[in-house]
Amino acid sequence: KVCTINVTGGRTEKEAEKAGRALATSMLFKTALHGADPNWGRIVAAIGSYEEIACDFDKMSIKIGKQTVFSKGKPDNKALNLAAKEMQKKEVSLHVNLASGKREAEFITSDLTKEYITINADYTT
Repeated sequence: KVCTINVTGGRTEKEAEKAGRALATSMLFKTALHGADPNWGRIVAAIGSYEEIACDFDKMSIKIGKQTVFSKGKPDNKALNLAAKEMQKKEVSLHVNLASGKREAEFITSDLTKEYITINADYTT
């Protein structure tokens, strides 16, 4: 799968880029993407793992496709099933609003499949 990650609401462009890169390189997010798991916690954790990213989790929002799965510090459990259907598509969009400023960034990433893990774990160099 391919996922376009749009980060808005960064204080600086660098901050928005760090948040996008955190998601684009997160192995946990990539596996959630493969499994069509709208795990907002993995998204929040990836962003929150960087001290340089100032976001107020009580203000930020996360959308998968058109479904808002996290907003104002709380998940929307009703939207999770619809978001899971969005994540079953070959092309997925993720939008994170850090709600700290006006800067934004965009990244493209892919999922991390079982086959990829097997290929890279079953050989020696």
